[in-house]
Amino acid sequence: MKQCNQCGAELEDNQKFCSNCGAAQYEAQKSAQTEQKTEQQQADVKSSIAAGAAGTNAGRNRANSGFGGSDHTAEFDPSDVAANKIYGILAVFGILFFVPLVACPDSKYGRYWANQGLVLLLFGAACSILSLIVGGILGLLSGIPFIGFLFTIAKVLFNLVIGVITFVMFLIALINACKGQAKDLPLIGKITIIK
Repeated sequence: MKQCNQCGAELEDNQKFCSNCGAAQYEAQKSAQTEQKTEQQQADVKSSIAAGAAGTNAGRNRANSGFGGSDHTAEFDPSDVAANKIYGILAVFGILFFVPLVACPDSKYGRYWANQGLVLLLFGAACSILSLIVGGILGLLSGIPFIGFLFTIAKVLFNLVIGVITFVMFLIALINACKGQAKDLPLIGKITIIK
């Protein structure tokens, strides 16, 4: 049993008009359904906002993770990082990978960047050798009449791509070292030569 929303008389549940005052009763039912829909919509909006915030935070964490692979910064003593940051930066510059090993041999942070610098140096050397081999092969094929120019273009493009990849890896390492972070280089950063 329900009550009339106008005069309070008792009505049957399916009765649409009050037998006492004649007031329509569907509005009370309709407003209850509207309230339920509104509550559901508000719950959906809150859920959507929470999911969006979680996605945004995950995106921020990825963005803040900087360049490169795994972040090992928390594994190092902040005073070690602060004292030897410059040696980490120098280690990124090719043959200078050994500087942290000489200047701060007991520094774990310095040894980390010495390893990253050596791996980067070896990667650059491997890219140069690959560029020479592929460039030589494409150079020989460029002598073929009519299609030789295609091999010349391919040689230039290959050397350009290899050069860009090497330079990007260098920039990633340099940015991370300048920030005082210990983040592995993409693809090659997990290689450990110097422990």
